Order: sequence, then C-alpha cells, then structure tokens
Amino acid sequence: MPRRDSPIHRRENRGPFLRKGGRGAQGLSSALDPPTCEESAALAAQMPTLAGCPLEAPLFVNTGWLVNQKFSMADDPDRTELPWSPPSFVGFRDPANQQTIAEDFEVGADPRWDRSESFARVVRHVLNEEDCAALVASVNTKGFTPALLNIGRGNQQLVPGARDGHRVIVDSPQFTDWLFQVLFPFLPARLADGSRLVGLNERCRFLCYTPGQQFPPHCDGCFERPRGHPNAGQFSYVTVQLYLHDVPHAHGGATTFMLPGKPKHQPEAGSALIFSQDLMHEGSLVERGIKYTLRTEAMYSRPEPRKLAPTRQIGARGGQKGAHKYEQRSQAVDDLIETWTCIVCDGTGLLLSALCPLCEGEVCARLAPSED
Repeated sequence: MPRRDSPIHRRENRGPFLRKGGRGAQGLSSALDPPTCEESAALAAQMPTLAGCPLEAPLFVNTGWLVNQKFSMADDPDRTELPWSPPSFVGFRDPANQQTIAEDFEVGADPRWDRSESFARVVRHVLNEEDCAALVASVNTKGFTPALLNIGRGNQQLVPGARDGHRVIVDSPQFTDWLFQVLFPFLPARLADGSRLVGLNERCRFLCYTPGQQFPPHCDGCFERPRGHPNAGQFSYVTVQLYLHDVPHAHGGATTFMLPGKPKHQPEAGSALIFSQDLMHEGSLVERGIKYTLRTEAMYSRPEPRKLAPTRQIGARGGQKGAHKYEQRSQAVDDLIETWTCIVCDGTGLLLSALCPLCEGEVCARLAPSED
C-alpha cells in the first residue's frame, strides 16, 4: 500500500473536463476519485485570484486506499513525518502588526445546553493574500490525501460517506506560535473551571474540498494530549478554522452553524473562524471550484487533573437508541478518553462525556471529530 513515497496523482487523461459521462455535468469528485491535474487546473480557474495571481490548483497523491480501510499510528497515512517548513513570513513579520478586526455570531439560548461559555467569532485579516498564497504553495509540495476519521487509540479509517475531502497534515510549532500571537486577543484566556489558555495545537490540517464534497453536521471532538506527552492533559476547547482564499457564495463551501437562523461564514482569504467545540456546524457542500482551509485548535490547561465521570448508561437521543452501559472503565477505555471525547445530551439537559469509538449508533457518526 503506497504511503509516504506515493507519487503525485497523475492519471491517464480521460477526456475533456466536465464531459458527458465521466463525472457528469457538475464534475463531481470524491476522496477515492480526485480530480486529475487537468481537472484541478480547471477548478482553480473558476476561483477569484489570490494576491493578484490565479489560485494554485491542488495536487493529489495516488494512495490506492479502499473504503473503510483502517490505519494505525505506525502507518502514518498522513505522512506527518515528512519535513515541512512554514513560509518565510513567519520568520520575519511581527504578528503584533496584523491589523485584525473581529465580529461575533449570535449563539442564542437553548435550554438543552449550557451555553455560558459557547461562542463563535470571525477574525479578519489574520493573514494577507500573499501569506495565504504562500501557504497553499507550501502544502502542495506535499500533496493532498483523502481525509480520514479518527476511530480512537490513534487509529483512523477512510469513510467517504461520513466525510469526503482531502488534507495535508503538518506539525509546525513555529507557525502555530506565530498564529497564536495574532489570535490571542480573541480567544478565551480562562474557562469557568479555571482552565487557562496555553497556545494552539501545533498540528495543522490543511483541507481541500472540490465540487460534491462536504462535511455533514457535527460537533468537533475535544483533543487531549495523552500520557507521556510533555504537556499531557492539555485539551482543546476552541476550533480555529483559517480560510486561505475567497470562495464566492454561489460556489457553496460555507461553514454553517446549526443554530437559529443558521448563521454561516463564507470563506474569505486570511479570515479565521474561531468557536467553542460544543457548537454543531457543517462544512456546507462545495458546488463549484475549490475550497482550501487550515484547521487547528486552542489548547487549555486544567487547574487540576480531570476526574472521570461515574459510570452511567447513555445512548443516542435520550438513551432510546443504541444505548449501552459502561460497566467498568478498563485501561483501554482510559486510553480512548485521551484521544476522543465528545459532548452528548441525553435528553435531560445534562451533558455527558461519551466515548464515541464504543458507540454503535448515531452518536458516533454525528459527533465525530471534524476538520471541515
């Protein structure tokens, strides 16, 4: 199975793009059937210019993966061990000089949820267009592979029916430290339990969506650094979604919240959408062109070690469906908690910590960690 040494995706020319037959009138593609180089160029040509130049077309890696194929951490399907350096602006531009402005979304009240710490906010001018173009070019040197789902204990699975898109994953403390200094004024410094903001996750997921791809409604999973990590116990609370170019409204691709009025943010070059991870949202359908984004999260440190909740029965939708009981927390379950935690309402208005990899119902599908 090809992994780190996979060639850039170059398939035999199948005729004119959007030809009758092939992909159909809309030229739809999927994670298992990405656009050819010629098709990618045609999609990029449908987009507004970036920094005065045509948007760079994405390059896709020919993986040969199969639907439902699983990968361990040792497989490194995202090729995170390959070297990557951030663009030069990170090394010479003072992040304090970024002239950012912010706008809040109306989260609204919902008696089923505690919204006291919920928020969603757009921060504009985090990057300029030249910075965005440099980031797109830098990740294209690595090439995009199908986006996988986390299924617990460091394992991942290819499930195009649950999420359909492509990504490049890099670990770059240098870039996320720079980005953190820009976004720091707009992030909650402390949470109600006393947890304090410590920085951004150095893992950056660059995402690429093409026509026909989307990420259905979901809540983002809370990532917690595992035992053995120098910062073990730090956890995510805020998603940071950075948009790398303009996407016209007619092209789709907005990030839409499942809140009254369905507020949404249409991708704008250099803007960041930051929001608490309890908010349900979707990566809306891309209908034309391309959508490039970058996702990471703000990390927090608890004032004391987290205590596990007592054993109780939970299930999807008030325990009426897919209910099961955690009779004993084994070491394996403790390991899962470190990598996968989501918030579920059991119908009583209480918030429960659910271990999604153990669920067999719709809890798992609806609340899988996202990178839209």
